[in-house]
Amino acid sequence: MQQDMNSAVGQLEPIGDPKQRTQSQQMLAHRWLRQDPTAARAWIQRSDLPAEMKNQLLQINPGG
Repeated sequence: MQQDMNSAVGQLEPIGDPKQRTQSQQMLAHRWLRQDPTAARAWIQRSDLPAEMKNQLLQINPGG
């Protein structure tokens, strides 16, 4: 699972449109948070997402 998500992250890198890239990163983060919250949170913190979006994503409780 971790390898699949890392592969998905790698597929985001060539997206040239910043808005599209951010939207794709956000969708990936939501999916990843449901599958592996610890790894997702680590990636979100390292990502180049805007600070406000990082904070919103890190507030998500995948368990309910």
